[in-house]
Amino acid sequence: MILRNIFNKLKKKKFKIIILFSLLIYLLLYFLIKNEFFYNASQYTTTYLNYYINTYLSNIADDLIFDNGIIMYIESDVQNIFSSLFLYAVSFNNKIFLIFSIIMTLYVFYYISSIFYNDVFNNGAISKVFRIGEKKYLNDTIITNSIYCGLLFLIPKILYFILLNVFFPNGVSYVHFLGQTSFLSEKFLYIAYNCSPIMLVCLDFAITFLYGIIISLISLIIISIIKNKSLSYIAFIFFISSISIIQSIFNLSPLIFYNSIYNYFNFYTKVSLELNVFEPIIFSVIISSVLYIITRYILRYRIRMRI
Repeated sequence: MILRNIFNKLKKKKFKIIILFSLLIYLLLYFLIKNEFFYNASQYTTTYLNYYINTYLSNIADDLIFDNGIIMYIESDVQNIFSSLFLYAVSFNNKIFLIFSIIMTLYVFYYISSIFYNDVFNNGAISKVFRIGEKKYLNDTIITNSIYCGLLFLIPKILYFILLNVFFPNGVSYVHFLGQTSFLSEKFLYIAYNCSPIMLVCLDFAITFLYGIIISLISLIIISIIKNKSLSYIAFIFFISSISIIQSIFNLSPLIFYNSIYNYFNFYTKVSLELNVFEPIIFSVIISSVLYIITRYILRYRIRMRI
């Protein structure tokens, strides 16, 4: 039942339009960062080759060539700094992505509000509860729409990553640093990329999906409590803003940054150089679980008031 409902939602034209719009935003982000990225990467490669020639080849550049190919014994994976993995990582740490995240967050609230306002306050849920039962209705309502909102955030990122892998190599290159020269300006990547870059991309997918679930649950809670639509929008914006500000005061990554593990890490490296790459995932799972319990309780209370 839940899977069928999710699949039906994914087939709708509105969902496809949102996914296409999100993907276009990601492509815009790529065009905004590509010049700086490739310039920094090429400059670093040039610096590295000069260092290698001077240090290991007695300043004889011809010795780089062996059997019609370039040979390097130290940091031979330096060529992979042009990888799609790094391009993906540096795409999200900018104001446009932050604004886009805020817009998508508001859209999720609009989507949840437009669907469930009638159920909660105009007795729309009564016939559904009598037909399938209260427990099944609550599970279908909360889980289906939470997963749907999670996919709304996740699918464009997956498509963007696939496109990057189509046009760029995906080899793994760990962080290279030579003296005061590097191709990375994001401090957090020096720490985060001590683990597998591929694993970090997968963790970014996970936290993005969980962020969509968290926002959908918060939306359901606010809609179930506040009857006035305009006031509910104000309450939602106030709640998200307040939580983010409070988290910042206590040196925690703001909730709005949970749409990208890279933004999450970038905030923390301004405070500390010690990172646990699994920390945001664990925290998001705990928050999602707590919000699910609260949402289920409040929504059930509202429905029973109407029956």
